[in-house]
Amino acid sequence: MDSGSDVNLFPVDMAKSVGINFKKGEPRRVFGIGGVEIPSFLHRNIEIILPDGLSFSTEIQFSEQQKTPLLGRTGFFNFFEEVTFNIKNSSFKLVYEN
Repeated sequence: MDSGSDVNLFPVDMAKSVGINFKKGEPRRVFGIGGVEIPSFLHRNIEIILPDGLSFSTEIQFSEQQKTPLLGRTGFFNFFEEVTFNIKNSSFKLVYEN
């Protein structure tokens, strides 16, 4: 999991799999490692539903150049009170409080 991203950036295949026409989003550019420019399309009010039933609405940018989903500090991790990564056990914990 990559948690260093500022925003949620997903591959277009994920948009297609849930019926989103990614090209109908707002054209954007994301700058990756080394300043590489990645064209993307911003979609707002995308509902994220986690396995425990927690859901929230967020923004996701979809890109043809992106191969793996990146969860952003803004748009994903900011919804949680605590985020813990356990490198040794290859796991992470998200704590959400109303």
